[in-house]
Amino acid sequence: ACATGVYLTEADQNIVLANYTARKIKETYPAKRFQMYAYFTHANVPSASITIDSSIDIQVPMAFQSESSSKGLLNRWYIRHKSISEYHYMNIPAWSGETPSFYLAELKQTLKRLKEKNSQGIYWEASPAKFASLPFLWASNLYLINNREVEDALLEFCNQMFGPAAETGYELLHQMTNENTITLGGSTSDNYYK
Repeated sequence: ACATGVYLTEADQNIVLANYTARKIKETYPAKRFQMYAYFTHANVPSASITIDSSIDIQVPMAFQSESSSKGLLNRWYIRHKSISEYHYMNIPAWSGETPSFYLAELKQTLKRLKEKNSQGIYWEASPAKFASLPFLWASNLYLINNREVEDALLEFCNQMFGPAAETGYELLHQMTNENTITLGGSTSDNYYK
């Protein structure tokens, strides 16, 4: 396209380069799969005229892109390509101290979408805060693998960890992830439970 004086969009350039790279590597390793990160200014789907190599898996982050809402971007990718995974941010200390930086209702919607769209999976970037991350990661895993309801898994976690104080732990997990209790932003001052 450069020879014609017409420059491709960043998203188009990203796919053209990914296709070229995949094609070259497959000359030596024909059965390999590849992953491309749809991120920042090249997060958008490519133009309809550009084919995406079927051996390329696309991972779409839920932040750090300026194309549209994260869900809008994901929907476009799920429509455009069959091999999609999602990249989420569960508990980033710079955003929320050592408390969760997500809403439980949105987490449940995400898990449901992953199943409905036959996603290749999900990657979470999280801090090592055990109490604030592990119960939700465990419950999510049980839901995705065993169809176990998130609430049942969270309650079991609290019963096993806290015994007689299980109800308090369960309530705290809900308060820390309730959109009416916290606001998410780039600052720890947004989170009441920091």
